[in-house]
Amino acid sequence: MGLKVPDSYQNELLQLAQSLYQCPEPGYQEHQTVDLWRLFAYSHGLTIDYALDGMAPIITCGDFSQAKTRIMITADLDAVGFASDEGLRFRHLCGHHAQSVHAFGVALLFQLGLFPAGLAIKIIGCPAEECLPACDASAPIPFVAGKQRLLKEGVFAGATAVLSTHLSDDTKTQDITLAYGANGGIWVKFTASELGMAPSDDVVDCMIQRIMGSATISRTMFEDGGEKHVRINTQRVGNRCPPDASNLIREFKAHGYVAHLIADYAPLFHDVRLRKMAKRTLTKHHPSVGIRDALWLPGMTDLGDVSCCFPTLQVFIGGTTGVTHEDSFSVVDPMFAYIWPIHFVSDLICEIHQTWEEG
Repeated sequence: MGLKVPDSYQNELLQLAQSLYQCPEPGYQEHQTVDLWRLFAYSHGLTIDYALDGMAPIITCGDFSQAKTRIMITADLDAVGFASDEGLRFRHLCGHHAQSVHAFGVALLFQLGLFPAGLAIKIIGCPAEECLPACDASAPIPFVAGKQRLLKEGVFAGATAVLSTHLSDDTKTQDITLAYGANGGIWVKFTASELGMAPSDDVVDCMIQRIMGSATISRTMFEDGGEKHVRINTQRVGNRCPPDASNLIREFKAHGYVAHLIADYAPLFHDVRLRKMAKRTLTKHHPSVGIRDALWLPGMTDLGDVSCCFPTLQVFIGGTTGVTHEDSFSVVDPMFAYIWPIHFVSDLICEIHQTWEEG
């Protein structure tokens, strides 16, 4: 193994995992979570700033103005919403709390001087990755996810690479999954009261094909309280992300249909070089950890928008049981799910830095 979190920090990080898990919050309301970031930064003398009017905490390690290699690590802050007998509730059923722990561990290793010179790391707390309208019909639309807003604010500017972790579905073993990426998605609705009639399925399909072309994987349509909803799964075409939803909205409008955008996520495309470096890092430092290769994952994430602009890699971590976004999901191997990814991400950062220095 390469870099390793000292035993003295491991208990603190495991306790932080529980603290973060116990304060699940909806997108753009992650106040307790941001407070935990603030307390962690202050207690360890880390530089912390904020974007999105305080909703996105950012911990910076090193001098970005001088660094040759500038790594950004994203950590989602929000929890999954679901309906219950008590109404709408939120829980960390997607493992977002673990992402903060992984990022904190990397920051601690940087503070200990364990990374090479010429390297800077920015850890970005990202609100509102989950699509709120999917669980809360009263949520305002169009929904703009956290990383989409952070991109517009220039938070990712100058990144050599953007890294992220995510807990896997039902992987009790000490394995990780390296996928080529994940599907994107566009969600629009038509309100009958405005139109008198929503477009037929054939009309919708024709317009989707005209605008989205080969970027379309599939689409589903459903009626909900007099509204017609259309969800389109999209994929990256070559080196290009598909057209954004605004083109499709304009096409419907040109034909007399008023379509309201609910959400738009670009496909996530993992950088080929980063995938190779991740495998090399595992072989070199973590040979006992298994690698599961995957093609395109079905879930959508706002990290896809980042991957359209910067080399990006998200690694899926085992030590779990159940399915994300379902009540069955939980961590069964805390040391692997919470602590081991810190070692791996830190070793991967060193691999990236060395490769960039040589090339």
